Amino acid sequence: MKGIHGWFKKHLGWVLLGVAGIILIVFCNLHDPVSMRFWNHLTYKSEALAAWVAALATVVLAFGLWLTMRSMRISAQVATFQIMYERFNAPNMRYARAVLAKTHLQHKVEEPLKDLFIPSVGWLIIGFLNQVGKLIEDERLDFEDVELIYADHVMAIGERWGTRVNDESHLPRYAPFCNMYKKMKESNSSHVFRNELDVYYDRAFWECEESLDATAKAEC
Repeated sequence: MKGIHGWFKKHLGWVLLGVAGIILIVFCNLHDPVSMRFWNHLTYKSEALAAWVAALATVVLAFGLWLTMRSMRISAQVATFQIMYERFNAPNMRYARAVLAKTHLQHKVEEPLKDLFIPSVGWLIIGFLNQVGKLIEDERLDFEDVELIYADHVMAIGERWGTRVNDESHLPRYAPFCNMYKKMKESNSSHVFRNELDVYYDRAFWECEESLDATAKAEC
């Protein structure tokens, strides 16, 4: 049922145009089959012209309504995206990202390719990304926009700590994150991280995340 509802919302414009087209044909043929060619009846059946005008007005109004609704939805998505982006770069989130990076770098040699313990502040990041995943499911954020900004973090966490996040004791709480991670992994877009080896060897990303600690403390 949710899939049907999502399809309907996505194709609402075409549905409205289709319905308006059906109304156009039916309404213009109510009294006379040949009234579709209203120019032949301007003298005797001027109501055909009125029917055409009314039907065309219905099409225009329906399409205008769809454009308005689409514009409002996009504007709301942009506003939500901006709020989430500012939250992700707030001092407390940068500190949490830095701690998570330190944890990874510290155990990189000691426990290579092992599913590591997630520090408590690391769950703050996962919780945030989980909210992002839920907003995608609710169509309040566009997946492609989210993928552009958060894909590296989602992929890194998913590959390094995925089994812990996906543990039965945490489901379905983190299901939106897991679904978003799976969708990004199956995406054709280019990401820094594609598998666990990428996470293990890409030190530049983790050192960049680790350096966020200094900027976060400077703002506190």
